[in-house]
Amino acid sequence: MEPDLRPQLLGRGARSSPRMSPSRGPRHLWDHHANPPIQASIIVYKDGTTVEGYEFEPWEIENENVLVYIMGGTDYRCEPGPIHDILIANGYRCGFEPNYDTYTEKYYPEYPFVGEATEEDIAIVRERIRLERIAALEAELAALKGT
Repeated sequence: MEPDLRPQLLGRGARSSPRMSPSRGPRHLWDHHANPPIQASIIVYKDGTTVEGYEFEPWEIENENVLVYIMGGTDYRCEPGPIHDILIANGYRCGFEPNYDTYTEKYYPEYPFVGEATEEDIAIVRERIRLERIAALEAELAALKGT
């Protein structure tokens, strides 16, 4: 199987998971060890906003204003486009976390990271999202007016 070398979405929040319930016997060891942290999910809206959380109702996810729902705990890969732009504009980043099962053809002394967005990059992306939204709303208004 070929490794997926597209950058991963980084910067999602996480919270500690609850400890297992007390018990005796073979499960006693797990009473002293918590499960891995729970990663937050993200709702990306068409207007360029994002909401991060752990429990969303179905009506929050299946909404006409939702561009994409990124479930927590999934390996979401960044691809150029409006979703990527919105995520970067809202402070998320794309890069690579250490993954010892991924090998590249070229040797790197460190795992290859994608540089983080600068404040200027974020401002440019936010302005592009705003202008695209204005254009979409103007087109919808023109369609409603019948012009």
